[in-house]
Amino acid sequence: MHLLPVLVLGDREFHSVQLAKWLQDRKVDFALRQKKGTCLQDDDAVYRPLKDLGVKPGR
Repeated sequence: MHLLPVLVLGDREFHSVQLAKWLQDRKVDFALRQKKGTCLQDDDAVYRPLKDLGVKPGR
């Protein structure tokens, strides 16, 4: 039996940190869509909106 890779794609309502951690722990690739106003914490512990990080749709 040939196994196929799995990629979980979630819309905005699935943007849970807990879900991302659960998928990561199980080594499942995933892409969870985010609103451009969603803030991410960088390495300096500063929260920045996605729109300020140069992230483009579909990336």
